[in-house]
Amino acid sequence: MVIFFYIIIVSFFIAVTYFLYINDFNNKTIHIIFPTIGAILLSVYLGVKEIWIDAPPAVVQKTNVFIAYDATNGVILPIGRNLNNEPIDYTYKFRGIKNLSIYQKYTALKDLPEWNLLKSNDICQSNKIIGNLLEYSILDWLSEPYTLIGYTDTGTVTLLGGAGGSSGLIPKDLIHYTINAKKEDWNPLLKAKSITLHVPKGTKVIRDKYEQFGMKFSIHTNNTVVKFEAVHCAFSSLPKYPYLQDIELMNKFGINNKNEHIKLLGITINLEASFKKPLRFSDQSTLEQKWATNLFKLFNEDYSWELFRDYMISA
Repeated sequence: MVIFFYIIIVSFFIAVTYFLYINDFNNKTIHIIFPTIGAILLSVYLGVKEIWIDAPPAVVQKTNVFIAYDATNGVILPIGRNLNNEPIDYTYKFRGIKNLSIYQKYTALKDLPEWNLLKSNDICQSNKIIGNLLEYSILDWLSEPYTLIGYTDTGTVTLLGGAGGSSGLIPKDLIHYTINAKKEDWNPLLKAKSITLHVPKGTKVIRDKYEQFGMKFSIHTNNTVVKFEAVHCAFSSLPKYPYLQDIELMNKFGINNKNEHIKLLGITINLEASFKKPLRFSDQSTLEQKWATNLFKLFNEDYSWELFRDYMISA
């Protein structure tokens, strides 16, 4: 349909130009194209209105993330069993929550001296490494196949030996983008172990530096900007933690509520996706809009403290 209208416009322009030319652009012929000028101006207005004025606002989501750590031993605490004392299935949800506690076991990361900041009485120092951990965790999560632009989930297949594997299709038009921290980088985890994302050509990842607690980075494709930012952090010792008034419930999560050195952080992550207005009708932009919507849904399923708490209670 668009091509049909384009052919009509081009044909009309050629016909009018030829008509004016053979009449030596005489002033008496100008009135013929006056209605066309009005139609063009109306079309310009409607185009500006559709592309810029009526463009949808940025998509925003807030997700609360929960982190507990032992300030005596400097260890991020895992939550591995539900209230029925059964192992939690992290196959399709809460993967981000699980990963927050496993990075200290990685060979490249386990001996980082910065983990000792978790033992500090200075909240600013301990929160700083938490911000580094959170940034690393989300970037690592973004490297997973199911978070990729254009990823098609066709289900799970059983591999030889009984192992499970995803049969999803990873798009071939994505390129490798390695986030390899330089020596002066502020995130020690990225210094020790880089992360590689699969993104469209021309993509940039921009990270902001924080001297104390904080996390903010954005992914810029040619069509879309997706931002992740820690906008609020609530710190407490276990007995005062606002999300859990039932301390026995926390104890069932596998965290010893008698240990006064257990520290808890409730962190609000703000996600925002905006789309470049002149390009938002293109096939690639449409694909990335679907990607952003699905990405936010997955992030909530993998990191949301409220969803995880409700799951634990109802298990």
